[in-house]
Amino acid sequence: MERPFLQEMMNFVREGDSVVVESISRFARNTKDLLELTEQLSNKHVQFISQKEKILNGTGGTDTTVNGIRRGSVLNLT
Repeated sequence: MERPFLQEMMNFVREGDSVVVESISRFARNTKDLLELTEQLSNKHVQFISQKEKILNGTGGTDTTVNGIRRGSVLNLT
């Protein structure tokens, strides 16, 4: 990934932090990137919020939106 500021942010965030983006398109280049990045954030217990798409990937297992994207992507692959 040739996005040094994104990599720096991903390395910097800590448990309890929130990453807020204006839209998914400003965060991830494609669905695969979105799923990988949000999984990394989830593993660090970092909340992901996209304002435009109204996505909230909670750290307490409350998310259904990103998981829905993940399920839809898997269904599209089959």
